[in-house]
Amino acid sequence: MLPPFAPVMGPPIAGALALVPGWMDTTNRGRRLSINASRGPYAGPQGIVIGNFVWVDPDTGLSLNSQQNGIIAIAAIESFRYPVAFQKNNALMTSPGNTIYPWVSGYFWAMFPGGAIQNDPVYADNATGTPITGSSATATASKTSFSVYTPCKPGGLAIIENF
Repeated sequence: MLPPFAPVMGPPIAGALALVPGWMDTTNRGRRLSINASRGPYAGPQGIVIGNFVWVDPDTGLSLNSQQNGIIAIAAIESFRYPVAFQKNNALMTSPGNTIYPWVSGYFWAMFPGGAIQNDPVYADNATGTPITGSSATATASKTSFSVYTPCKPGGLAIIENF
């Protein structure tokens, strides 16, 4: 049984915590971003695409899918944490102003428009936060602390990890 407010396990959708060998070990469950802002991380004026990377301002908590000064993390799905989520352009979104729970480590499903090669570093597109692999990253992407755990074809889902 999962502890209260545990990340959603499975099915393979962008932003879901991935089920990998050893996931029952609590050290493999990942870690959420912790900041000192009084409000905590919250979605900026455009909302947040879940499964993409976010930049979180540690002083204000403002979180954007586009590059800003701050800490980069993945916007993941958590049970009972996104009460106002909706679909837009085939992506799960959270509304502007909603509290979000970005993760800095763990195993997560991520969609890669250009595909992903196992063990490649993962970058975040600076304009959208979309995950891209090192082999297709450009100067308009920021390196994250994640790497590809399982490969995928273009447009597919892969597991990313950071431990």
